[in-house]
Amino acid sequence: MITGSFPNLRLRRSRKKSWSRRLIAENNLTPSDFILPVFITDGRNKKQGISSMPGVHRYSLDKLSSVVDRALKLKLPMIALFPYTNKKDKDKFGTEALNEDNLVCKALQLIKKKYRNEIGIMCDVALDPYTSHGQDGLVNNSYVLNDETGSEMVLLLNAVSTNKTDFFRENDHFTFLKNEVYPQLQKQQTIRIWSCACSSGEEAYTIAMTLLDAFDGVLSNRDAKILATDISTRMLDQAEMGRYPVNQLPLIPEVLRNRYCQILPETNGEMFQVSSQLKALIRFRRLNLIQEFPLRTQFDFIMCRNVMIYFDRDDQEKLIDRLSGYIKPGGYLFVGHSESLIGLQNSLKYVQSSIYQRI
Repeated sequence: MITGSFPNLRLRRSRKKSWSRRLIAENNLTPSDFILPVFITDGRNKKQGISSMPGVHRYSLDKLSSVVDRALKLKLPMIALFPYTNKKDKDKFGTEALNEDNLVCKALQLIKKKYRNEIGIMCDVALDPYTSHGQDGLVNNSYVLNDETGSEMVLLLNAVSTNKTDFFRENDHFTFLKNEVYPQLQKQQTIRIWSCACSSGEEAYTIAMTLLDAFDGVLSNRDAKILATDISTRMLDQAEMGRYPVNQLPLIPEVLRNRYCQILPETNGEMFQVSSQLKALIRFRRLNLIQEFPLRTQFDFIMCRNVMIYFDRDDQEKLIDRLSGYIKPGGYLFVGHSESLIGLQNSLKYVQSSIYQRI
């Protein structure tokens, strides 16, 4: 006889029959939810059992196709590659991981050549398959170092950061600057502007062009500076060069194009260079918008466009709060057309779509 009450008593009548279990099931697993781990080894015609995982094998590359075929037959969307590195190829630095002809690289080439995009491939970026001590990192006095210089993180950010931009992108912002902001700046001796997430520099150079145009090409009697920041050092290097494909020239109004851009003959007419006058106005620096800003000045306006869409809500609010403190009273914040501060805690006044003002 069943006695007691919930939670000690839990009636399972709804689970007794197959039909009722199917009826109330909250989750379903399908082949599309799985990734097949594939263990690979050097040599030929090898299918080696792995003692710690009964029924699981390592395969040489010439047998890899049979494993991928099986995954496709089961309608699995992805495989994950795990290499077995010979002891002779291991060292304390994991040097084999940098070998472009190592086991994983060869496996990738074989799979992509035969299957193209029929199946996804995941690679383990851990260092432990290649280190003689088996640690997932470099070891110093029994302590695992985790990129003390930060250089590996910079390389990762360079690789994964999104860098879509153009000259005069979202042009109504520059119309607003011309009609509303620049006339006010003409009353000032000191002008400070910040282009957040400047990417390869097109936004910063567009600001410089329009600013100079508003002052009839003369800013020598004023202290005018544009700060342009980005998290990617690769993009910042490109921005500082100020060289762009000529197919971007039509985006720039003809008057400004003729004044501030020069096609480079040495590139067979395929690239153009922005003028040194524009470059002199801009300072390019690396900065992570998620972290505290090492800045001491306030700005007449800040452009932080098409950045917040990559942040979650909490980070969006933190970013807007920090940026607001760096805007001069009466100054402006420009965000992307696909972005809005609606629903976010902030102290800025809505001016028009994607433009806000600090009161």
